Amino acid sequence: QNGFTLLETIVVVALILLLALTGYVATFSILRWQSLLNDTNLLTSQIVLAQIESFSSVNDASHGVIILPQQMVRFVGDSYALRQSAFDVSLPLSSWLTISGDREIVFPKGRLSPDSATNTTLELGIRTHIITISSYGVIEVTKGITEP
Repeated sequence: QNGFTLLETIVVVALILLLALTGYVATFSILRWQSLLNDTNLLTSQIVLAQIESFSSVNDASHGVIILPQQMVRFVGDSYALRQSAFDVSLPLSSWLTISGDREIVFPKGRLSPDSATNTTLELGIRTHIITISSYGVIEVTKGITEP
């Protein structure tokens, strides 16, 4: 008897498929989690830029960030509705994210802090990142896992 039986071949193929599926699921999960990290870092960096530009009185105006569906926009003006749209910087956000809390953050001209403290939550499955800006302008990112 030379070669493998049909049963042996089926078992080997099934094991290979099982390993491939496990790798695919793990990779997909890691990519989604990395997307949450990237979007959190990108949003935080845009908030810091708006804060610095406001404090430095760039364009002699207030600066802010708004979170819209699947994008964030850094703008110049007292609010997104009253902005100078020529200065808008729009960046994409992952469609997998659930965002809650404060969606518009404005730093008045010449100040490092918004008019009131803000909390913005980015969620992806059980992972949660909260971006908090205190009434003193301190930006803090808290990362956690919520229980299902």
